[in-house]
Amino acid sequence: MINRKIALALPLVALTAAPALAGSVGYWSNNGDSKAAAKRVVESTGQTYKDMNDLSYDSLKGLDVLWMTNRKSKKQDQEMIAASNAIKQWVREGGVLVYNDRNVRDAGQVLPGSENMKFVRHRKGDVDIVDDSTVVTRGLDNDSLDHRKVGTVGWVKKGSAPKGTKVIMTSESKSHRATEMTYAFGKGKVHYSTIPLDYYLKNVKHGFHDKYAKNLMKYGKKLHEISPVPLPATGAALLAALGGLGLMRRRKKTA
Repeated sequence: MINRKIALALPLVALTAAPALAGSVGYWSNNGDSKAAAKRVVESTGQTYKDMNDLSYDSLKGLDVLWMTNRKSKKQDQEMIAASNAIKQWVREGGVLVYNDRNVRDAGQVLPGSENMKFVRHRKGDVDIVDDSTVVTRGLDNDSLDHRKVGTVGWVKKGSAPKGTKVIMTSESKSHRATEMTYAFGKGKVHYSTIPLDYYLKNVKHGFHDKYAKNLMKYGKKLHEISPVPLPATGAALLAALGGLGLMRRRKKTA
């Protein structure tokens, strides 16, 4: 009887633990011209594209990755600022935020876990790869990435980043100037980049448009796969019940 109960319960546990809409990427940008290219990039990686009309928590639920780009150089977008608490909650619960930002200076108004981070805007920096262990840089080098031209609009002071931050790229070979970085926040991940990708998505003759953008979406998917996914209450209850059944079985054998 106990074995039969376990057999019946296991499929239910699998169903309740499974994440919804696997491979779902929501794209939000205040640069409408970048959306068609973003859709092509996401779908080319085998993931589902969703055009985000708003950034409410209800809209974020079900996404694996939220990809945001900001075209404003002088400030963060007001809609992103207004949604910062919803984004923070969603990432904390296991979501992956990928953010390409033109403003940089005020990124702390949007990024989860950025309370102590120091942001510097600088328009004349090229990008150098310092960690090629991730899919972000696959098939790219310092020349093919930005053609040794201006590829970034600022940086984060590395020493101010959260503990455990992975720095993938820096500005002008300066190790303390992080331009592409990933860190954990709660059960999720944040990937922040000072590469103004909304601009390059419209300009096809550039390494950022093709390889980098596709690599970035593959990386977002991988980050989600390694992030712990919250188990719904029903799944947790079933696992607890299974544990109890196993204990009963052991006691019965030793009685």
